[in-house]
Amino acid sequence: CLNLRTLRISNSYLKQFTNSYNVQIFLHSLYLNNNKLLSISHKNALDLNQFPHLRILDLSYNQIKTISSESFNETSSLTTLDLSFSHLEYFQLNNIKHLTLLEILDLRGNNYLHINENWYDYLPHLMKIYFSYAHFCCNYKNNLKILNEKHIKKSKFDQILDRFIDEKEKQYKNENELMSISFHSDQVCFPLPDQMTPCESLFSSKFTRFIFLMIVFISVASNLTALIITLFRLITSSYNRWSISTVLSSNLALADFISSIYLVLVGMIDIRFNENFYSKTQLWTNSYLCTLAGFIYIFGIQSSIYALTLLTFERFYTILYSFKRQTPWPSKFTLTFISLGWLISLLIASLPLINVNNFHANSLCVPFRIETVFDRLYLSLLVIFDVCFIGIIITCNGLICFNFSKSHVHTLNDARATLKILTLVISICISRIPLIIFIFLALIIHPTYSYNINNYSFNFNHFKIVVLFLQPFSSCFNPFMYSSLSTLKWTRTRTDFERPKPMKRSFEFSRFRSTSVVFNRGYHPLRMMSISSLDYRLSSSPNTP
Repeated sequence: CLNLRTLRISNSYLKQFTNSYNVQIFLHSLYLNNNKLLSISHKNALDLNQFPHLRILDLSYNQIKTISSESFNETSSLTTLDLSFSHLEYFQLNNIKHLTLLEILDLRGNNYLHINENWYDYLPHLMKIYFSYAHFCCNYKNNLKILNEKHIKKSKFDQILDRFIDEKEKQYKNENELMSISFHSDQVCFPLPDQMTPCESLFSSKFTRFIFLMIVFISVASNLTALIITLFRLITSSYNRWSISTVLSSNLALADFISSIYLVLVGMIDIRFNENFYSKTQLWTNSYLCTLAGFIYIFGIQSSIYALTLLTFERFYTILYSFKRQTPWPSKFTLTFISLGWLISLLIASLPLINVNNFHANSLCVPFRIETVFDRLYLSLLVIFDVCFIGIIITCNGLICFNFSKSHVHTLNDARATLKILTLVISICISRIPLIIFIFLALIIHPTYSYNINNYSFNFNHFKIVVLFLQPFSSCFNPFMYSSLSTLKWTRTRTDFERPKPMKRSFEFSRFRSTSVVFNRGYHPLRMMSISSLDYRLSSSPNTP
């Protein structure tokens, strides 16, 4: 076995591997992956000093928690070291004379890894290194300019020094030239930081973090309060007396509350990691909590826009088609449409779980990956749904305002209702349209998937502003908006469908206000009379007290 060059012992539950015969072995490649090695030491487990000619060492999928560069003091020829998925927690580089020829180092899968911040100073000939987190590559990238400057200064200093040193000193310098830091030009560090996982914290300042926490608090508190109030109304009234408007309002409050849970999860992660958020990005994105957060995000925003569309259409139909609403929507009919919305939202949110897009594509855990055809189809589906729902909302509210503007008799309540509806439309546009534009432009401009950071069209700050600050605006605003609109329901009066007596004085028309009509289960249309029949209204008298 003295001529043995390659040895592979895998999946053998191996706990110790030593050369008990004390015979020099010219082993070049040693594969000990998928075993139960606990450490690298001279006394037990694996003694690397017995393999001085080793070039390739594979220790992946073991249980080695701590490694020091001192363990490789005799393996000066080692060029490839694989320590991936070995439960490694500490990799201590404490001597620049060891691992000097190492070219490939794999540390993937070690989620709790700690290594020297200046690891690049100890690995001068490294060509490829694989980490679990991108922040290790961030440190190298941030210091690369400094390293190049030091290398230039050192070269100039060496040129000056060469003029004064003698041959003996020059020989000593050549012997130690191996220890100088001179990175290969083709060195690559993985995972590369991209525009969606940048080398920065989630929030750039304490003020930004404070604003986000305020948004989270308002969103949770307002929607939870609105949900409790509407549910209390439903519980205290019988099923046959449920107000359809109240049911739809509670549906919207529940959807917005689910959306706010995503913000709570992101806030918890930010508080947990604080300024070290970027350094734990891979740990966060690979967790089940990230999957849950992404699922809640998609489920919440889709159910929210659907619930808002349904509520807007119900109010639009109630106001503009008063005479056709002698009876309200049946409760089963309404609950069927509500259930359909939740089912559609659940289906859309579940698609990334079967690899149609991915929740782990960025540090916010939202499925906005653009790599495959299915990814693009998924994002296109989100855009189409949002555009259709927003179009319905804007159209319905626009027709309501148009109805107000055509009236020959304008009231203060009309102006207030118009202003509140316009405010509602603006809030929807602020919270939804930027994300639609973001995805649409990404689908058009974004190239095929590339590791080059310069190939990405958007950065994390744009993405963060849209998801964490603009999109929750509607969720925070809806409870207050619909609470305010509920005050616009006019006083209940009885409807008299008989032709009223003629007016005695024509100037009384200036005090004319259209009659409010009340249907069963709380419907209050703004107008029952046709705004086009001016002659009929001139000859009528107010029915209100």
